[in-house]
Amino acid sequence: MKDETITDIVFDYLADIQQPFTMDDLFQSTGVKRTEKNEQDFRKLILGVDEFVEEKDRFFPKITFLEEIPIRIMPTTYEIKRGIFIPGHRMLPFHPTAAPMDEISFMYNNTPVKTKNIKLKMPELHIYFNLMDLQKVPILNIEDILEEGANLEIVACNLKEFYKTHEFKFGDTIIAKSLDFNEGIFSIQYDSFENYQTHIFEVEKLDKLFMNALKKVIKQDIYFPNVEKQLLYTYFYLKNNQRFPRPLTYPGTALGPLLGKNKEITFSPLPNGRTIFHFVDQNPDDLAVFPDFEDLLEDEDEEFDLNSIDGILRFLNNNNGITIVRALLFDQIVNRKNFNYTDIENYLFDGLEKPYMPQEFRKRFKILVSREYKKIKEVFDLKYAYLPITTARKKILEQSLLISKFLRSLDEEMVEIEELPKNEMMHMMELDQSFEEILMELETLQLEGKSDSSEVHRIIKIIDKVAGELPGLFQVIRGKLDLL
Repeated sequence: MKDETITDIVFDYLADIQQPFTMDDLFQSTGVKRTEKNEQDFRKLILGVDEFVEEKDRFFPKITFLEEIPIRIMPTTYEIKRGIFIPGHRMLPFHPTAAPMDEISFMYNNTPVKTKNIKLKMPELHIYFNLMDLQKVPILNIEDILEEGANLEIVACNLKEFYKTHEFKFGDTIIAKSLDFNEGIFSIQYDSFENYQTHIFEVEKLDKLFMNALKKVIKQDIYFPNVEKQLLYTYFYLKNNQRFPRPLTYPGTALGPLLGKNKEITFSPLPNGRTIFHFVDQNPDDLAVFPDFEDLLEDEDEEFDLNSIDGILRFLNNNNGITIVRALLFDQIVNRKNFNYTDIENYLFDGLEKPYMPQEFRKRFKILVSREYKKIKEVFDLKYAYLPITTARKKILEQSLLISKFLRSLDEEMVEIEELPKNEMMHMMELDQSFEEILMELETLQLEGKSDSSEVHRIIKIIDKVAGELPGLFQVIRGKLDLL
């Protein structure tokens, strides 16, 4: 068989393949006789394309758009205490084949960081399962492990000396830079939380470049399952928001609850040839009502006015817009950040000439976000489970649920607060009275000399999340909080 013929066969196969494949798959599909020489030629041609890498006798497509971007990682208190780092899902997006965590290696001071086998015992297992991704490592049934009481042995990076040298504390970060992208080798350096804050704008600029690159890739036609998942991990990696330390009963990252076994996300083809990623229990047709934003700009015959309500809604409802909204809301809910419409507005419409938000559209946009907030809140139902129960926090939780109810009524009625019927106005007054009680709790804490305590700040943040961006009486409450 001539080399040219072999080349044609391999390239034709690669052009049509839609999933990772083995050499067995290639020979079986092409009908070529399997010989040692043909196998060598095939492997040389596949890897010579420079679009595939071989991993454990399987060929995967490369992802190169992340190659030059440093990765900032915040180790958990659990990892710092144990002197280890478990790469888990936090590193998978940055390795071309999403290989298991023991195949990702670090260099520090030009010296390889050693790995170590560690055994996780009960009740440490839940921590590990929060840190890792169940679909990219050997899938283990955690219930069976817990029942049997077996220890789980994993490979982790030994960073004991690294942590000790830098007096590492929770909130400090590791910056990993790619040395050999295809081999999954990264150099690491220390960055303190304090230094991180002084360069926050530079970090945000890098984050923005990162997300813009990622969005471009997401909008392309996607065929390979492992690429799809890598994009998903990468997307949520940044939205995981590891900028600020936050106390958690179970150290881990927000990705654990978001991508748990009970809520899978998948990709589906759209009639326009693009691909959308969505929760498996959602109909993709319902998520892509309008044409893609870039398609509209390229079509001269298409009427598209960024100052019109319909024009902006068409942008918002492109095949990725609603997913971006959800990702931002995930970040807000899981990390107990303020429920902030403005952040989402700025993210979606960044780069458009202002004013880009007519008042009528702003109302409809907030209603859409409120609807999505309600859905996500119900799905994950965090209920601030990691917060100690106090009288004040019980009241805060009650009010957050009442506000969710109010948002639902706003969603259904499509009205402003000023237009609410009397019974809804009474409901608002009740909320205001309850918030006054919460403020009294805060004042009591201050009188006890706890005005600077993390407890006060956490309470304020929770109140601010559920009330901060709502109009009317809630703005008055927020003003009172600012005085505290």
